[in-house]
Amino acid sequence: MTNALLIEKSLYQLNKVQGHGKAEKIGIGENTGINLIESSFTSCPVNDEVWRIQASNIKISPDQSRGVVKHARFYIKDIPVLYLPYFSFPINDQRQSGILYPSISSNSSTGLSVEQPVYWNIAPNYDLTFSPRFMTERGLQLKTEFRYLTEEHTGQVNIEYLPSDQDLNDDTERYFYRFVHSGKIGENWQINADINGLSDDNYIVDLGSDYYNRADTHLYKTLGLSYFSQSLDFTAQFRDFEVLGDHPDSYRALPEIRLNYLTPIGLGAEFQLNSELAYFESAELDNPTATRFHIAPTVRYPFQNQWSEFLAEATILHTRYLQKNVQNSTLEKNISRTLGQAKVYGSLAFERPASWFGTEATQTFEPKVQYLYTSFEDQSNIGQYDTTRLFNDFAGLFRGQEFTGLDRISDNNQITVGITSRFIDNNNQERFKLSLGQIFYLKDNQVVDASKNDDRSALAAELDWQIGSKWFAHTQAQVSTITDRVERSSLSLEYQLSKNKIIQINHRYVRDLSSEKINQVGITASWSLAKNWQWVGRWYHDLEQNRTVESYTGLQYESCCWNVSFGGSTLFKQPFRQ
Repeated sequence: MTNALLIEKSLYQLNKVQGHGKAEKIGIGENTGINLIESSFTSCPVNDEVWRIQASNIKISPDQSRGVVKHARFYIKDIPVLYLPYFSFPINDQRQSGILYPSISSNSSTGLSVEQPVYWNIAPNYDLTFSPRFMTERGLQLKTEFRYLTEEHTGQVNIEYLPSDQDLNDDTERYFYRFVHSGKIGENWQINADINGLSDDNYIVDLGSDYYNRADTHLYKTLGLSYFSQSLDFTAQFRDFEVLGDHPDSYRALPEIRLNYLTPIGLGAEFQLNSELAYFESAELDNPTATRFHIAPTVRYPFQNQWSEFLAEATILHTRYLQKNVQNSTLEKNISRTLGQAKVYGSLAFERPASWFGTEATQTFEPKVQYLYTSFEDQSNIGQYDTTRLFNDFAGLFRGQEFTGLDRISDNNQITVGITSRFIDNNNQERFKLSLGQIFYLKDNQVVDASKNDDRSALAAELDWQIGSKWFAHTQAQVSTITDRVERSSLSLEYQLSKNKIIQINHRYVRDLSSEKINQVGITASWSLAKNWQWVGRWYHDLEQNRTVESYTGLQYESCCWNVSFGGSTLFKQPFRQ
């Protein structure tokens, strides 16, 4: 045979991937490919074969995309656990139809769950995966995933359907759907969609999800069209959502249109125009609805170099509302609001040689100051459609606005002062950073719901500290300098002994969040117990209500050739609601 080779009673080792085996005969031919007779294969180390596959014949042809195996036996150690008279496997990266690896899990909600994906390579640019899933506590569920790709567009459709949930008494149908799309329309236009829906609030908690967490409270539906150019940005978007569990409903933006324009006007100055048109409605029929138009022309002068930054800007904020269904409220049907705003901001950066625990370092000193003025206008006759209070962390002190959205714009006459200091080692790595800042109010606030009852804000502090080579701390706090009470704080302390030994402790505290106190602590860990054995766990506890919010623990064994994991979790569950 021309250009052919026959090897008998051989040991072989693959070069580019981990794998080796034995073969009674190996035939290699230019036209016939590779043919292994009475051969074995494993990816485990030599003399430590936890598993292996033996086959009477393995054939890989040069003109085929799949290899063929006949009379295969799968062994764990020396115990045969599976026999297959025939199967094929891919030998290149070409997508091919077939059965994928199954997924097996168990928990108290679903019982034993076995999911078997079946892949259908319909065409080079789209495919479909069917995944029947049997759950001992729930029944048989069908999950499907359709993907498509064109030159300008890509997307995915997911549908999950459980015709009859055995765990519920009324043969309830349960489903979940998801559609995601992103694409270009012309040179500067983009379209995107992210639409999700499900049958009931507890679907994700009971059955799990590949796309959402059990703690999520909203399921979003968005559809948007965008235009981008060097000076002009335009976005039109529909934002709807479904509330999961016992949470208050919120307003939807159907639609929300934004247009932003920026152009230089000479001498380093810029003209900026921000505008928005939105319609808000709620699922509660008795709630008011509103059409809101907002426009904000701004003249600004920015300057920046390596050691300083300066910004001066003046803005007119004009907003008009058409509100309906306001008969039983203090809101007005037709109202407009015009405010003036001026801001001056400056910062400097100084540095000097210093010592950080005996090692050479560079210390920086970065003061910054801002003056902000915003005129006042009564806004109590305007509804709150996309507006909530913002927390003033260190970065938020210089934001100049206490609310999200546009329904409430607080009047300001204030000076903000902030200082940041860093220690940077000779490897240009930041070892320590401390930031302190506070707002000083020159005039009492008049806008309803704003927080300026005192002559100054809470002192905002932020600390990042790499403590040695194994400890890292990050903390934020807002402390009232009037009452000396902590209003809000968060702490994250991480210990990393090695790459696979990490513990993180977290604490979050808010004195007043919608008339509730938040006081929660959490621990997450990943720890190597022995060679190939890894433990992972997390635990979150509400100190105010004295209950565990979530807990998880898992154990995993992983070697170079196989792995297995076991885990269990608990989560606070919402009352069932259709």
